[in-house]
Amino acid sequence: MIHRFVVCEILAASRHQELLRRLNVVTGEGLLTNAGVLAFVGRREPCLDYIRRTRSGADSSIRVRRSGRSLLEELAEVFQALEGSNALLHLQREGLVVGQLREIPPLAAREAIVNGVAHREWGVAEPTVVEHVGRTLRVTSPGGFVGGVTSENILSHPSKSRNRALTDLLASLRVAEREGLGVDRMMREMIAVGHEPPDIRDIGGPYVRAALVGDNVDLAWMAWLAEVMPGPERSDLHSLMILRSLVVHGWIDVHTVSALIQLTVEEARGAISVVAGLSVGSRSVLKTVAGVPKGAEAAWRLASPAKELLIRLDESVGRSRAWPDRSTVAASYAAARGRISSSELAGLVKAQSSNVGSVLRALEDEGVLEPSRPNRRGQGFYYRFTGAAGS
Repeated sequence: MIHRFVVCEILAASRHQELLRRLNVVTGEGLLTNAGVLAFVGRREPCLDYIRRTRSGADSSIRVRRSGRSLLEELAEVFQALEGSNALLHLQREGLVVGQLREIPPLAAREAIVNGVAHREWGVAEPTVVEHVGRTLRVTSPGGFVGGVTSENILSHPSKSRNRALTDLLASLRVAEREGLGVDRMMREMIAVGHEPPDIRDIGGPYVRAALVGDNVDLAWMAWLAEVMPGPERSDLHSLMILRSLVVHGWIDVHTVSALIQLTVEEARGAISVVAGLSVGSRSVLKTVAGVPKGAEAAWRLASPAKELLIRLDESVGRSRAWPDRSTVAASYAAARGRISSSELAGLVKAQSSNVGSVLRALEDEGVLEPSRPNRRGQGFYYRFTGAAGS
């Protein structure tokens, strides 16, 4: 403790004192703040523990866990170890190399690690653990979410940090993203190459764990985005999330988008309007679903030119994409909106109403849907959702 105090005094009294003051890490008495001590001096226990395993259950091939160094030094060594272990992929299309990517997007990995130290509970001795197993990066940091943040609002909740001074310092040093944008960046970087979005959640302890899975670099998706979202538009996280949801689930409306981007219904309308402005050739990527009852909220699916382009790109790289089938689309739509008719399902999947009745009857047999009329006939007939989807 005496040694650390002496180091703090020497640093604060050095010729770099003006820089330290500009970084706001020096007290009025000329000593380093707690954030300054962590960043430039360190603590007795390691701040980070990086473990690299080529596969689950294998012995670690790299371990970075060293005490007696500053947080900045530890971060630099962990970043270096991660870079050396994050395989470089040579992407090809139609026999030509078209680019190189890391298995896990470096910016996403960096933000996950920095968030794991910037927002953690420093009152405990244990380190932030970075497990790099195969193509998955898991960052587990002591202390749960703080200030009302949850997995369900992490994108939109006003940024909260239990370590504001450290967070500001890391941002000033360009180690971290500007406050509140780290999760957005992780999400954007992962979705842009076809990976699943980061899974960030509270776990027992309490801890916060962020998991980035780099198993699915999707070349066709990337080429499709380059056509649909040329230039700067590709950095729009909400548009990326909406386009991914359309491909994965088959449809959207303002309520599903509101939940997806964790913003209000009105803000969701604005996000949908941005996507509606994207095009393939001269055709919008969105198509309004026909058959929605008058007065009900509109729903949208991918327009045929956009979907057909992605299918062609899949074929060019030998990929078979798992598009949602009619039953899955019908069940998700009914669960979200409380009802579905044959005309709505026909509009969702681009079919004739007479060709989708069997899908709805099968869902009725499964207990997912129930008829609005016993005779199942007549204008305006529809099925109600029973709440039993997935049972």
